[in-house]
Amino acid sequence: GRFEEPKKNEFIWNALKDSSGTVRDIAIEELLKLKELPDGQDLWNMAQEHSDYAVKIPLYGLVMRKADADTRRACQLLLRSTYEQGELGPYLNAALVRALWWDSDTTRAIMLGNSHAVVRQAAMETWLEHFADALKDKEITGSMRDLTHTTFMRDALTSGDAGLVASACEKIMEEDQGYLKQLLDAKTIATVRAALHPIRDLEALQNLDIALAKRDGAPAPKHVSPPFNHPISRSAGLQPGQQYRITTSQGEIILAIEPDAAPGSCAAFDSLVTAGYYNGKYFHRVVPDFVAQGGCPRGDGYGAMNWTLRTEIGLEGFTTGAVGLASAGKDTESCQFFIMLADAPHLDGRYTRFAHVVSGMEVAWKLRVGDVMKRVERVR
Repeated sequence: GRFEEPKKNEFIWNALKDSSGTVRDIAIEELLKLKELPDGQDLWNMAQEHSDYAVKIPLYGLVMRKADADTRRACQLLLRSTYEQGELGPYLNAALVRALWWDSDTTRAIMLGNSHAVVRQAAMETWLEHFADALKDKEITGSMRDLTHTTFMRDALTSGDAGLVASACEKIMEEDQGYLKQLLDAKTIATVRAALHPIRDLEALQNLDIALAKRDGAPAPKHVSPPFNHPISRSAGLQPGQQYRITTSQGEIILAIEPDAAPGSCAAFDSLVTAGYYNGKYFHRVVPDFVAQGGCPRGDGYGAMNWTLRTEIGLEGFTTGAVGLASAGKDTESCQFFIMLADAPHLDGRYTRFAHVVSGMEVAWKLRVGDVMKRVERVR
């Protein structure tokens, strides 16, 4: 990041071939930000040669925007065929939606269809990019701007999909009060609230309330902890140091729980493990040198159970290898957990730490978005 272009270009280009998947993931993110991209033929050649689909697909996406017409047609046919086969899993299928750069009507249809949650999110993001380009090129101006945007956002809000609702509310917070009054009418709000579960979809409801406060010119609402409603007794008889094996697509990670500090959280985690809940769940969020997070029932980070846990703050901090529970505010913890990939003292006192890694950190450091928890089980 410290390099100036063109040296930065060369550095990133070489990093795309690094042996570490994490380095390649960062490199492709940085490549997409470059002001001066390689020409379309170089991008096409690199995409053709690369074996990592997490790199290959975004490179093809750049080909779709930078290459000549014939190369773009060949690229589109290849990407469309890959998408229709549907064999790469939801996260790479989401990357295909972004790369294909389908028109606004197609992306809207995918967003409102039956695809995986992360694919629907990708379709929303792609539509918004199309819209931003149309504004920049002055294809949409004046009153058509708000009408087109509010129509799309209302579709997302009334889709009944908690993830789309939460994401849409985050996007519209950038808009002015007049826009929010036009979009967030009484009928729309009633439809949104009727489709959401008060606990499972808590984050979406919180985002909606923040958007409504801005619409009304009121302060953002203060967080209110939901009533304790987890059905499992804290007296689960779990011993400190009880171990659990997470078999991932990168290898095995062994955790040991800390029930003296977080009894309710450990009991809930154990109940989910013994029920087989985590088997097949994804790591949906990986931030190098920070966290690897998984366990979302939706796979996009907006999912939870129909119950919440109290936040349990212990004495141990969020050092490398600590395992904590994700939350949407105090006392909203549920099924999503994260593994610390580095020390993060700014999380201390704010999140529940309930376990730590006893072996397999070298595996945790290799995790990438879309890696699967093949099986999570007690170590007898």
